[in-house]
Amino acid sequence: MRKQFGLFKQVDAYLQVIALPSIIAIVAMLIAKDGLGEKLFYTYFIAGGVQLLSFFINWFWGGLNQSKFRKRYAITLLVLLVSIIPPFTFLGASILLFISPVLAILYAYYNFQEYKDQAFFY
Repeated sequence: MRKQFGLFKQVDAYLQVIALPSIIAIVAMLIAKDGLGEKLFYTYFIAGGVQLLSFFINWFWGGLNQSKFRKRYAITLLVLLVSIIPPFTFLGASILLFISPVLAILYAYYNFQEYKDQAFFY
């Protein structure tokens, strides 16, 4: 099981490091070609969806052995989830618009750091 988790961490880390800039580059090219439109909106859901899926797989597979970053990230997600519940919907959506790219970059960075520090998982 640990070996499989280590393999997942490796694939996940490289996917995060490669996918995030790739998604941003593709959307930037589409924006340059056709204008902003809804493409930026799609970027949030594609990048965010991949990272959210990665987070939940890591969280449930890793069990109680979570890094400080992952624990703080979970709390941040809960706070952001509560912030989009009415009557805070507009404020929460506004905050998400600006904080999502920062969270995406931090998640990719720390995910790769966790992979490099394989001793953490064993």
